[in-house]
Amino acid sequence: MKTAILKKGKEKQPLNRHSYIFSGAVEKLDSCISPGETVKVCAHDGKFIAYGHYNPTSGILIRLLEWDENVKVDREWYRNKISDALNLRENMTDDETNAVRLIFSEGDFLPGLIVDRFAGTLVLQSHTSGMDRDKGIIAEVLKGLLPEVNCIYEKSDGDGRRMEGLKDSAGALFGSLPERIEVVENGIKYLVDITSQKTGFYTDQRTNRMILRKYVKPGDSVLDLFCFTGGFGLTAAASGAEVCLCDSSAGSLRGAGANFGLNGFAAPETVEKDCFEYIRELYRAGKQYDIIILDPPKLMPRKKDEIRALRAYKDLNFNTMKLLKPGGYLFTFSCSGNFTMDMFKEMTAYSAKDAKRTVRIIEQMHQAPDHPVSVSVPETEYLKGLVLRVL
Repeated sequence: MKTAILKKGKEKQPLNRHSYIFSGAVEKLDSCISPGETVKVCAHDGKFIAYGHYNPTSGILIRLLEWDENVKVDREWYRNKISDALNLRENMTDDETNAVRLIFSEGDFLPGLIVDRFAGTLVLQSHTSGMDRDKGIIAEVLKGLLPEVNCIYEKSDGDGRRMEGLKDSAGALFGSLPERIEVVENGIKYLVDITSQKTGFYTDQRTNRMILRKYVKPGDSVLDLFCFTGGFGLTAAASGAEVCLCDSSAGSLRGAGANFGLNGFAAPETVEKDCFEYIRELYRAGKQYDIIILDPPKLMPRKKDEIRALRAYKDLNFNTMKLLKPGGYLFTFSCSGNFTMDMFKEMTAYSAKDAKRTVRIIEQMHQAPDHPVSVSVPETEYLKGLVLRVL
């Protein structure tokens, strides 16, 4: 097996079981290592640290997998890791749902691998060269552990793959993709189009959609910004609210409309516009709402984007606070792993000051428990949210 030797003093983080080895931490590397190949990582003095997947294209040169030198990273290793992930989910959800994240990358000690289950279909995403190289093995293991599954569909795309030097890849790894995928969550039915964003449905917001139910009253006016296929809006409609959905994607709004119809709800108002601009239009028009959900895409993909991200988040929250009736609620989120909760709260305070509104934090929100957080990899705690009461 090929070996990577770290520079002196660079062993602390990997010994603490953080998965990333950046290129600047490596002093010596064997030649002729293929992208995705498993390598042995050693400290400056030659002592074993871990095994990991190598990729020369990415800034993260090695993603660590296994810290026991006597354990080989092979099919049985994958079977054990995937079995552990599946067992963890058995008691993780307290609601009736057939939409669950089964494997959450570093959160399940399988860096670069995402697997979501939607009814009888699994959607797999490989974001690293190593997981891409082994996806056939992974699919076979999943098929053996979940014999009731009818299809394993790969949908590997996004900026992460491009950083790894990988092209987008999509198609069935097992079975055939059904014409229609319908799931249920918290008593609400959804049609899942896995060819849309990410894997097609945001299971990470499950518990936060449940929290929303506590605050919605019949007749409330609710604005769902960056609504995707309407998860929060559907939750509000189930409680009798009048809902307006805004998204820049016509396809997402069509999906949301279909989901409203599937549940027998009245068709919502839909607006196909950039949410940054739309909230300004609403303010000029004097519109106000009882509840607003603000769930933007990732605005801080890298740590060096902090200043730009702070400005973008503040712009959104500042302008959205002005649209709330006195005593209204803002459900505001960040899905940027590098944007910490402390930064989020600081941004919220500045937004409230500039909006000249008195704001209190009523609840803090988090990703659903099928997205576990590794204490060694703080970036796995990516989704954060606040329930704000705005006076």
